[in-house]
Amino acid sequence: MAFLSGLEAGPGGQRIDALRDRADGTEVSTLELFFDLVYVFAVGQISHLLIDQLDWRGALEGAIITVAVWWAWIDTAWITNWFDPRKMPVRLMLIALMGLSLIMSAAIPEAFGDRAQWFALAYVTIQVGRSAFCLFMLGNNREAANFVRLTFWSVLSAPLWIAGAFADGDTRLLLWVAAVALDSAAPALGYPTPMLGKSTSETWEISGGHLAERCQLFVIIALGESVLLTGAALSDQEALTAAVTFAFACAFLISVLMWWVYFARAGRAAEIFEQLENPGGMGRAYTYFHLPMIAGIISLAVANELLIAHPTGNADGPFAAVLVGGALLYLFGNAIFNSTITESFPWRRLAAGVAIVAILPFYAVLSPLVMSAWVVLPFIGLAI
Repeated sequence: MAFLSGLEAGPGGQRIDALRDRADGTEVSTLELFFDLVYVFAVGQISHLLIDQLDWRGALEGAIITVAVWWAWIDTAWITNWFDPRKMPVRLMLIALMGLSLIMSAAIPEAFGDRAQWFALAYVTIQVGRSAFCLFMLGNNREAANFVRLTFWSVLSAPLWIAGAFADGDTRLLLWVAAVALDSAAPALGYPTPMLGKSTSETWEISGGHLAERCQLFVIIALGESVLLTGAALSDQEALTAAVTFAFACAFLISVLMWWVYFARAGRAAEIFEQLENPGGMGRAYTYFHLPMIAGIISLAVANELLIAHPTGNADGPFAAVLVGGALLYLFGNAIFNSTITESFPWRRLAAGVAIVAILPFYAVLSPLVMSAWVVLPFIGLAI
């Protein structure tokens, strides 16, 4: 009976009464936490994809997959900001999205190989199906126009994903670069749609506290992968030598300091977000500026595994790239995110980035352990 009652016409012209009642609060539900478990797996799959192919093409493929996984997750986080996971239609939708996300995640190691069709079809079904189902639930509710826009843009990029899945080599790469570019540009452009025009941040009524908490949880997911790879790499060592011990200490410290630097201001950011009269603009900042942080954490997780496996000897180019590149990506995302909150220039993070880059010309004569220790120092400065 509860399910059938959810199919009755809701307020404001809704076909299904599925929207959250803001008066009851917008806390993160246990179903959302359960949903996130799939993305723990997805982040792990991305890190292993990078480890298996440490070159420019592997980096580009990893970047495409990371952006796609992020949009699949963050768009769902926005949806659960509006729609109540306690209501049966929304609950069933999230469970279906969870299953599709698991298929997408399972395909990641071979997304540019034999399982390209798995990945693309699952991703497209998530993006198009979620928006279309939400539009169906809304009926002629005043929020429906935004979901027409969302569905339109999801359908617009779908042919690129599907065509890429059936193409080979560089053609697939180019089609999927175009697809992620289209998906990434849509929110910034306001989802301009024929006959409807584009939306503005004022039309996106959201709970800032809920979206802030969801993004914080995804940062924890990414940091969890960093810890897992560090632990797994340590368990593979036959002996706990001095070099391995110091390498473990550096890897562990990098994970801790990334947590420290982010969460030192995460609570303040959430409070500001919750109190804004127009939270839609800040929601866009959360959506875009967390992505480079997540990519940086994944890259540094890969660096941690490589560091513990080979702490001594001269560092090679791939290790230097994932270590320094990951640190810079994280600091860049953290800097622009914090500057949005504080409205001040991120001088300290800029200085930390310059200090980290300064070691790059010397990587070939330094050990991975020395390079990692050098990267840790600016993070300690930021934490202090």
